[in-house]
Amino acid sequence: MREIIKEDPKSIKIDIDETNAFEKKKEVSVFSEKISYHLTKANDLFCQMAVPVAVVKDITYTQFQIIYSGQDKNEQRTPLNDIATKKAVYFLFAMTLGPGVSKQISNLFSKGDYLLGHLFDLVCSIGIEVFADDIMKRYFLREVSMGTLNDNDVMLRYSPGYCGWHITSQKILHEHLKSRDIGITLTETFYMKPMKSISGVIIGCNPSMHAFNNDYPFCVNCRTKTCRKRVVVNGI
Repeated sequence: MREIIKEDPKSIKIDIDETNAFEKKKEVSVFSEKISYHLTKANDLFCQMAVPVAVVKDITYTQFQIIYSGQDKNEQRTPLNDIATKKAVYFLFAMTLGPGVSKQISNLFSKGDYLLGHLFDLVCSIGIEVFADDIMKRYFLREVSMGTLNDNDVMLRYSPGYCGWHITSQKILHEHLKSRDIGITLTETFYMKPMKSISGVIIGCNPSMHAFNNDYPFCVNCRTKTCRKRVVVNGI
């Protein structure tokens, strides 16, 4: 089943505090008040200009293996090689906030409004992730109600370009999803347009299957280490 899901940007709950983008201070300062003011403006812009839309499609284990292999450029050892099993459930996804937010970010920086531009960019980055998590929770509850997963299982997202999954897999992934229907296209280097877009696979399975040590060769060059946070948050 393939679904196109549209969301009201006002329903996307953005928590800027989780980003640690700015150091918190106990004392109130002119600088912190300025940030607070512009953050409110950034959130208002998000509600006005973001057009969250996603396409999601359930696939089989065999279909995922074909999509995952892409152009056979993946690293030899990757977490997904071990996580993906026939017992798991799989959903391809692609989602975007639309071209308007990307244009607005560029316009703010071109006008020299760097603080608002940075904060709006940050709000959009958080917003698309929250949108993805909301959809993932929706599908998790659906699978639990159908009996294909249980309450103790965990769903997590994985994307081409990360953890040894080569970015060229974007081509077959987006062809399979027909993500042009929601306005997403790929550049020659397989990056998505509009800019605030994400894609990948959602995998639901036993939490132990999502657990992996970050000792792969490519982990050395990873700047974010978000996989470690996901392990803690999901109790894996």
